Amino acid sequence: MAVRSRVRRGGGVVLLLALLFLVGQGLGWLPGGRGGGAGSDDEAGALPSARAATPQDPATPAAPPVPPHEQQPAPPTTAAAPPRADASPPAEGALPAGTAPGAGTPVPSAPAGEANDGAALDDRGNARRAIAQSALASDRIGDALATIERLAADRGEAAVVELRRDAARALAAAAARLRDLLAAGDVAGAEVLLHKVLQPRSAAAAAAVTAVCTERGWPPLAATDAITADAAALAALPAAALDLRDRAVRLPAAAGDSAPLRTRVVAQGEAGVTLRVVGKDGVTFPTVPPWRVAPEPVTAAEATELGLAAAAGGAIASARLWCACALTLGGEPSPRLQQLRAALR
Repeated sequence: MAVRSRVRRGGGVVLLLALLFLVGQGLGWLPGGRGGGAGSDDEAGALPSARAATPQDPATPAAPPVPPHEQQPAPPTTAAAPPRADASPPAEGALPAGTAPGAGTPVPSAPAGEANDGAALDDRGNARRAIAQSALASDRIGDALATIERLAADRGEAAVVELRRDAARALAAAAARLRDLLAAGDVAGAEVLLHKVLQPRSAAAAAAVTAVCTERGWPPLAATDAITADAAALAALPAAALDLRDRAVRLPAAAGDSAPLRTRVVAQGEAGVTLRVVGKDGVTFPTVPPWRVAPEPVTAAEATELGLAAAAGGAIASARLWCACALTLGGEPSPRLQQLRAALR
């Protein structure tokens, strides 16, 4: 009986506990109830990832999120080693230890244009060499010599050795051609050639012309108009005794390289000689100084008188050329020619 009584009491206790469990679950006191507590059905239907999150203590409110600009950087994981007590300052210009030359430190390089200086110098030298050769080919020896001097200043004498040889040959050829022009009485052609040789003026060209003049006994054709040996001797020269009326003459063209105009003298006076010129605009009668025309053919006596006329008119360069022409035409110089040559030295 005692055992049966204990079994009944035990079963009653179990029944009472089960009843209390059901009541508590219905009132939401226990997890899984309907009351909206921690064990409500809403939580039961949440996603697994939400249920897996770490629950917060309901008694401790969650901290508000910190704005990004107020967030503190995380402390370094490792502390920097303190500087060595015996470390010396780096030498001037040296890189810090552990720094590669290309890591933030610019490596010194050549100036921007230095790499192209050699090519530019070569191009300029080649251009000047071509200019000098072209000038020599067209008898513009003065231009060629001036270009050679500029090239020598840039590149040195070694760069112009061959050009100087070419210029010397061109000067010799020009001197021979000058003799031929004067022997033919073509003073206008000789004047054009001298201008090409002496302009722009250079010491080498002037020396070459002077050497020819000395060899041939000519007055100094390389001298300027203002340079005269004896102004008093010029003033004492006799007046020109020249008669060119009805003579066939050559008149230099307006362009120095063009062929001269062949015409005839129709009158002569103190103002000069008057020519009959037939051109595209009809017939004209210009009057020019007598030393500007060349008789065809010219004699040594006529060349002497043309030189005297030019000297009296102040055209010293033309007077020297006519004097050289008279001396080149040969024969014993007349006293008038000798007097003219002495005044023009």
